[in-house]
Amino acid sequence: MFAQFLRAANITIASNPPGLKVLADDTAVVGNDDSGVRMEWGLGTTHTLGVVSPQFDTHGRVWVFSSWSDGGRAGIRIAFRLQLRRSP
Repeated sequence: MFAQFLRAANITIASNPPGLKVLADDTAVVGNDDSGVRMEWGLGTTHTLGVVSPQFDTHGRVWVFSSWSDGGRAGIRIAFRLQLRRSP
């Protein structure tokens, strides 16, 4: 028996405003600043992104989910594919 590995892709999950919770595979992740949270997922794998709504920011203000940056609904499934390009 041996371990098999997939090539990984770096992705960043962020919220607007920064610092609010986003669900990645049903686990809450929070970015500390505008840069969000960096994750590494295997290429060709499928993952879910969701939201916690409503939620409070660090100043006690309440925020409710509006949409993803592409206009999508709250719960989505995404798949990562690899495209290699050769540089001239």
